[in-house]
Amino acid sequence: MEGVLARVVAGSLDLSANVAAVAGIDQLPRALKAVADGAVSGKIIIYPQRPDLPLAPVEDWGAADEAGLTG
Repeated sequence: MEGVLARVVAGSLDLSANVAAVAGIDQLPRALKAVADGAVSGKIIIYPQRPDLPLAPVEDWGAADEAGLTG
């Protein structure tokens, strides 16, 4: 755990392999159902500042893909 925490602090912990989909806040009920039903194998990132963003599967999600979604 200390090693993981050190990587978080250093900014070198890459969790992008765990991201399976992205969605806006309006899609939260659908995203939760997808996880509960096992339709999505991984994490779903919810962007509250982009309520209109549809639930969409992603591959190799990274910081560059977030451009324009977080601000």
